[in-house]
Amino acid sequence: MTNRIIFPLMLVTFLTGKAYSQSSHIENPGFGPSSRFSIIKDKDVKSDADIEEEKDIAAQKNNPQYQKSSHHQNASVRQFSSSQIQQKQPENIQDFLSSEGVLVMTTGGTGAMSNVSYKGYAGFCVKVYIDGILSNNSTTGEFDWNSIDVSSIETIEIEDVPSLSETEFAGCIVRITTRNGGDRFLADVSVSGYEKNFFDTWAAKIQYDKTINKFNFNLGTNVIFAANEFERPAPLGTERYNYSNQGNVNFAWNVNLSDNAKLYGSNMFSYNKLKANRNSDMNTGIEQDAATRNNVNFSYSNDSFKSDTSFFYNFSNVRYVNNYLTNNIDNTAFNKFSVAENIKWYCDFTGGIDVEFQPFNSRALRVVEKLGASKKFEFGDFYVEPQLVGMFWQTADCGGVVLPRLTFGWQGLTVSAFREFVMPTFNQLYWPDTSYAQGNPSLKPEEGWSGFIGFRRNDFPLWAQYKISYYGNKIRWGTSGSKMIPENNGDAFYNVATVGFSMNLFNDILAVNLDGTYTGAKLCSTGKQIMWIPEWQAHAGICARYKKMLLSVDYCYTSFRYETNDNTSYYPASHLLNASISVKPEEHIELYVKGTNLLDQRVPYHDNYYMPSRKITVGVKLEK
Repeated sequence: MTNRIIFPLMLVTFLTGKAYSQSSHIENPGFGPSSRFSIIKDKDVKSDADIEEEKDIAAQKNNPQYQKSSHHQNASVRQFSSSQIQQKQPENIQDFLSSEGVLVMTTGGTGAMSNVSYKGYAGFCVKVYIDGILSNNSTTGEFDWNSIDVSSIETIEIEDVPSLSETEFAGCIVRITTRNGGDRFLADVSVSGYEKNFFDTWAAKIQYDKTINKFNFNLGTNVIFAANEFERPAPLGTERYNYSNQGNVNFAWNVNLSDNAKLYGSNMFSYNKLKANRNSDMNTGIEQDAATRNNVNFSYSNDSFKSDTSFFYNFSNVRYVNNYLTNNIDNTAFNKFSVAENIKWYCDFTGGIDVEFQPFNSRALRVVEKLGASKKFEFGDFYVEPQLVGMFWQTADCGGVVLPRLTFGWQGLTVSAFREFVMPTFNQLYWPDTSYAQGNPSLKPEEGWSGFIGFRRNDFPLWAQYKISYYGNKIRWGTSGSKMIPENNGDAFYNVATVGFSMNLFNDILAVNLDGTYTGAKLCSTGKQIMWIPEWQAHAGICARYKKMLLSVDYCYTSFRYETNDNTSYYPASHLLNASISVKPEEHIELYVKGTNLLDQRVPYHDNYYMPSRKITVGVKLEK
């Protein structure tokens, strides 16, 4: 009798988008619509998911790093809170993103260098902002995903539309906010391995958050010792060997100087020692990577005015093998200083300057200034938000650009048009003159125009996004005589559509998330798909809670990718299945087991970089 009532209710609710019992879901004012649609829910009972979300929202309201960063309240954002991240028991950020259907191409096992590809955008087109500061390395243009401890993260947001302070944009924004405030102690110890040796990777995490009067601090460390042996397909040999010793230290702090003034900041240091190119076919090239990121902020606010002034310093040093035959070692160092001012008054204003340079290389210098404003006009459920930013740069060349954006929103529907713009990397500009290649200091920035339309509401299970982009001055390696040289020699057209479904069932006991993406990334000169970009991707995830147990299962499909831009050959499709199960025998103790790539797929991401084989992790976590 019960089933005869419940299943018709589910069908009617799905078709109409209305729940017959009031959800106790609390809307997150920082994120806006979340598509967390609940069905068959007791309005008088708070689920574990509700309690976790309330804790997340409280942490965000008290976190000055979160309040400082931009957070759009529209359908262009995919957001993940700290509790959602921890449900997957991730080893690092790459591990979490891959479980959510994002293509993470890695050069090996734990600690190896990774490249995130989101809807066809990869490398320096994926801009990573940590606590509001652009943190990509200007030498390579990429972000080192091993350089931040996943336990120190408050939120991760992936956005298809740039915010006011995010001027360099040519694909997507990954916005990371670190923890800053609260009371918590977390210790996590795990052991994992591939098929050849189960005990080949050890990891330990400690995070301590404390409030003492008006002073809050967060201190954490993450240490990993990995000697991975993971199998490739049989014709290519039985195993590959990867070695990594890495560690991260994070320290965040804030102090209330008065009712209106606050001083806060964060400091991070990362170190990664890798095996590279020496008596091994595991050719990552990177042998050692060390980096530090530090920012100090002063915030003043009253009922109608808020000012946030920040100073940022980033240093990184990468040691790598530059010749596979002679094992010659090179060091590449990078420095960045940033000063920024953001004001919220009658409008939102931003201004700042970035100075980036390589020590002992007088040519490798870039200065970027920006100044802009935006204003959100609201008319009931409808809003319009115009934005205008001016950006100026000095390298071997100099120039300026105006970056406009116009966004409309109405009851979960978001429409936006904007200009995209990204600077060339130091490697592209200043590659040393060798017998086989050289840089091109006359490169122009990549730029184009994009349009976005999306729909997402917290009271409806379906959501959708569509983005269309045209890029000019695409940078590709060409030839000049006998040498390789980067050139502005291509235009590209991107056509990307995503449809998703999100539903919570039976008082949040079961959560289901589905999404699929089509990506058409074509070179305008040939009309062919850009190499390494899959046309189709899909993700299906379920999270089931029962008493003190939590089960999470994610399946990710990535279609074939062309090996070259002439589309004559391709890498095969991949099927990634991850699962984790955790149980709390005591209130503050959690035991977990996690399986990665359970289908044991061993297909190449690109070139000779193969997806690591099946991996099992066992861990214990203490949190109080």
